[in-house]
Amino acid sequence: MTDTPTPVYKFARAAGDNTTATTTYTVESGDTLLKIATTKGFNSGVCQIAALNAIPDPSFISVGQVLQIPLNVAEPDNTSCVKNKTSSFIPDPTETVAPDTVAPDGTVEHTVVKGETLAIISKQFNSGICDIAKLNNLTNPDQIEVGQVLKVPINVANPDDSSCLP
Repeated sequence: MTDTPTPVYKFARAAGDNTTATTTYTVESGDTLLKIATTKGFNSGVCQIAALNAIPDPSFISVGQVLQIPLNVAEPDNTSCVKNKTSSFIPDPTETVAPDTVAPDGTVEHTVVKGETLAIISKQFNSGICDIAKLNNLTNPDQIEVGQVLKVPINVANPDDSSCLP
């Protein structure tokens, strides 16, 4: 058995500063490590946050969890610690969403981040492109905006990826 080397991360520092600046953040409903790393103003990376907090699977964080966040990461890493690397951050679609983030109607609220499409989001939550589009009254599933909050059905038995497409 070979040991996997521990990644070495480079953090931006002021001249002469030998410390890595960090802050704390409490996970809110709808958060992912990617959202926290890229849209909260921390300039951090998924894998740096996961490493600093000893999170074995960055796909799963809990609402209310308090995280240490490294600030101003020189080279943010959003992929090396992710199991399924087909996109910048897609959890294994066979795994389920943590129960504390699921609404009684079997949906989660998801805030769109840069680079996401309905296809990426649907794989993340084991849903269908058209299931998400219909639930959110999207006339064009190719037009979603960064920051847009979508209601996403999770673990759909028969995901619909085509009925809403031309």
